[in-house]
Formats: sequence, C-alpha cells, structure tokens
Amino acid sequence: MLTMLPFIGLINHLKVHFPAMYWLFLLLKDHNEPPTEDEIAIGAGKKVLDPMAANEYLVQLEKSSSKLIDALHQQNERMAVR
Repeated sequence: MLTMLPFIGLINHLKVHFPAMYWLFLLLKDHNEPPTEDEIAIGAGKKVLDPMAANEYLVQLEKSSSKLIDALHQQNERMAVR
C-alpha cells in the first residue's frame, strides 16, 4: 500500500491542477486496446489532431470523468451512512 501513495499523489495533482490531463489519464487507464497508429503519431507530435476529432476526445474525457465523479459521490454517501 505504501508504494501506491506517490502514484495517488500524482493522480490527485493532475486532478487539481491539470483537469484535462486527469481526464486523459482516466480515458487511457480504462482503454482495453493498444493505441492506434494515428494515436501514436498524435502523441509523438508527428500528426496534428483535427479540431473535430479533438472535440470528440474531450467529450469522451468529460463523460469518463463524470462517471468517476458520480461513483465517488456514491461512495462518499455510503461511507457517511456508516
């Protein structure tokens, strides 16, 4: 458990200071397939992501984030009942 503490701190730092990067982390964490060639090229800065695709990614990130936030709220409510 002690080895997870720095990782949790990094995740919380992203969440507080860089919400878009936090959403990206959540999306990538839940991704079950390897990245596509286009995704690798975009990540490497070799290809520019067009604005429509960027908007689609942001929508997916926001949805992932809202699901996580809802789950955390439910968890907090259950803990408050105890």
